[in-house]
Amino acid sequence: MRISLSFSVSSVSSVAPLNLDSDSASRSIPRSTYRSTLMAKRTVADVDVKGKRVLMRVDFNVPLDGDKITDDRRIEQALPTIKSVIERGGRLTLMSHLGRPKGGPEPKYSLKPAAKR
Repeated sequence: MRISLSFSVSSVSSVAPLNLDSDSASRSIPRSTYRSTLMAKRTVADVDVKGKRVLMRVDFNVPLDGDKITDDRRIEQALPTIKSVIERGGRLTLMSHLGRPKGGPEPKYSLKPAAKR
């Protein structure tokens, strides 16, 4: 069995995949070592983003009353991470969605209210 893992917040050229062939890895590396390596979780704070492009998926699917946001908690909760990337020199692009349009773009699902907030 072959396991391939990668983590990146910048371009594909900087991704360094970690390949572990379970048969050979079990002979050369103690099982507990590579198991803990696979289980370690990294956060945005653990990554050097200076000068890198960062694509961040945010949950801005906020409740609206017409074009007015009725609860902005999701936006407020994303701000510390957004600010952290910018303050550490990352070039940030946010992606999100609002609602579930059927067939194509619908003005009522525009993220313009979230962008204004």
